[in-house]
Amino acid sequence: FQISGIGKKSRLDVLAFGSVDKLALALKEEDRVNIGGEETVEFAYENVGSTRGLRYRHDGRRLRADLSAAESLNHFAFKGFGTNNFVADWNLWTFREDLVWEARPFLALEAGAEERWTFFPFKGDFTAVTDEEQNQLQSQKLARMTVDKTARTFLQQGYVQGRFRSKAETFGLTLGARLSWLDATGQTALQPRGAGTWKPEKSWKVFGSWGIFTRSPDP
Repeated sequence: FQISGIGKKSRLDVLAFGSVDKLALALKEEDRVNIGGEETVEFAYENVGSTRGLRYRHDGRRLRADLSAAESLNHFAFKGFGTNNFVADWNLWTFREDLVWEARPFLALEAGAEERWTFFPFKGDFTAVTDEEQNQLQSQKLARMTVDKTARTFLQQGYVQGRFRSKAETFGLTLGARLSWLDATGQTALQPRGAGTWKPEKSWKVFGSWGIFTRSPDP
């Protein structure tokens, strides 16, 4: 659901939604395998998620702002493949701020930031399988493994960019850069980017762009 309060130049949204995803599958006789002395006959998983948050938008004469905060909750459960069972619950908090300042009729400056906190408790029992053992599942008695740990990550990123367009609107140029940092890897990434447009006639428009994209962890 969503509830909105709308003013002359501002708007506040309160929203919440959820989803449920389930799957159960029984294996055919010829597809069943024996892992650690237990025959695998079926597996199933269930994923339940929900999100709630706030979003505030302001549209002024020269300054526009878009601020949001959201929390996502997910529960994932898996059973099958012998006694391989695990449960994972994770929370994701996201805060985002975007500002646009119309410095001149032909020049706009933009800046924004985003912060994400993730908590990921992970519990489960597994049958350990190495690459060398993949072809020996029918006869190999494999070791059991139990995992109970919580991972925490923090992602912070921000961007700045400027947009210029000619008075006749036949030429446009956008230049900017994004900087991101992930605490799990200690990796900092700078991503410059640029784009240009040329409109020689009303019915023709030429567009080109260039940029560097980086995703952490970088292999």
